[in-house]
Amino acid sequence: MNLDAATSYAIKELEPIEKTRYLYHNVYHALDVFKSVAAYGISVNINADDLVLLKTAAVFHDIGIITSYEKHEEASVDVIKKVLPGLGYNEVQIEKISQLIMATKMPTNPKNELEKLICDADLDYLGREDYLEISERLRREWEVIRQIKYTEEDWLDYQLSYLVTHKYYSQAAQTLRNAGKALNIIKMEELLKKT
Repeated sequence: MNLDAATSYAIKELEPIEKTRYLYHNVYHALDVFKSVAAYGISVNINADDLVLLKTAAVFHDIGIITSYEKHEEASVDVIKKVLPGLGYNEVQIEKISQLIMATKMPTNPKNELEKLICDADLDYLGREDYLEISERLRREWEVIRQIKYTEEDWLDYQLSYLVTHKYYSQAAQTLRNAGKALNIIKMEELLKKT
């Protein structure tokens, strides 16, 4: 498995879309999930091969958005099935990566520890200080692509509801992000009071 070549390929494909309509789903999000899944994986001492599978899935998990917004996970799986065999990945590894990518499809329902880790890495920002900034990028992306306009109050209410009902699956994410998510809930409640 040539993770460096796979990562380079994904970055090269995702970089051109960053400045267009994709204000959230772009190369920065892919690299953010890559970084988060690496931190989670290392914190729970997963084996080296599984960590490569996770990192590969992370960098490719939204690449299909280039061709299909609503079904981008399926399109991402199509991409890896074409690309990864030439980068030293075998059929079994590609199937595992496919399952990891599909685990990130909303609503998530991870079936094993690796799927829990990638689902949590995909939403790692919910428990970070940059939550509001990233949330706003998602809002603007939906306005452009889905043609959904939210009032400030509606968006804050939607985000607060999501934060309150969201649960991290893995112990790694719970340890690293639950406290930050609780702070973000308080921030959102305060912002809602001001609207």
